[in-house]
Amino acid sequence: MKVKDVMSSPVITVDQHDTLWHVLQVFRANGFRHTIVTDLNDKALGMVSETDLLRVVPLEPGEQLEAQREALEKLQAQDIMQAMVNFRPDDDLSSLVQVFLTDRLDMAQVVDEKRRPVGIVTITDVLRALMKLLTEKEQE
Repeated sequence: MKVKDVMSSPVITVDQHDTLWHVLQVFRANGFRHTIVTDLNDKALGMVSETDLLRVVPLEPGEQLEAQREALEKLQAQDIMQAMVNFRPDDDLSSLVQVFLTDRLDMAQVVDEKRRPVGIVTITDVLRALMKLLTEKEQE
């Protein structure tokens, strides 16, 4: 199985200069917890997750991230983005899973030969593929 068989595409990205408030709005509008950060040439630079937002903006118990708009508007995606391992669509899924296990990741970006994002793979995507394989095997 290849990475392209499980990746989500097309990818919604954020620019490295977008505020964290904008990133949060992208998450909320699309039901995401991760997004790829790109430069002005649309090259993948890294990733920002909802967990990253929570690390930089402490919340009181029961408080939502939206309550911290002012703090989120002062920081940009590039300020907190995490470096990511890049995968290509034709890479073996097993190599991606090995990186997930070894590095304790739950998301990977899929890029083309020019490092432009073409997909994203989360641990949920991998589990869906596994579930599909198990269901097919049970039906044999």
